[in-house]
Amino acid sequence: EFKPNENITQKDFFLLFSKALGDYWYDPSLPEDEEVERLYSYLIRQGIVKAEEKDPDADVSREDAVKFIIRALKYDKVADIKGIFVCDFNDADAINPDLIGYVAIASGLRIISGDVNGNFNPQKLLTRGQTAALIYNYLQK
Repeated sequence: EFKPNENITQKDFFLLFSKALGDYWYDPSLPEDEEVERLYSYLIRQGIVKAEEKDPDADVSREDAVKFIIRALKYDKVADIKGIFVCDFNDADAINPDLIGYVAIASGLRIISGDVNGNFNPQKLLTRGQTAALIYNYLQK
């Protein structure tokens, strides 16, 4: 079952996202824990996840999802430049200062958008349905 309104765990986020990347092949013959280790090894090699960020059972926040997507696009070196990004969300001050560039780029590319009040809600947990929308938007780039 897809369960679109449930929060998504980091492991499930990456399993879905890795399928969209197209160069990672899920091996259903492996036990789940081995497949998860294999997935994270791939993501770390690709620079999408840092080893210290690995937390398979943690829920994923909106700002973390954007960080991973921008890294997958290989825009993280630009996103890390301080002081050059304008973030138009009303709650921009709630975004981790190290991730402002990531959010600004994702917004400019229309990978993410704000709510009806113009807020990004950076700490809000991502649902499975929202993850599908982010991945769809990512694939349009």
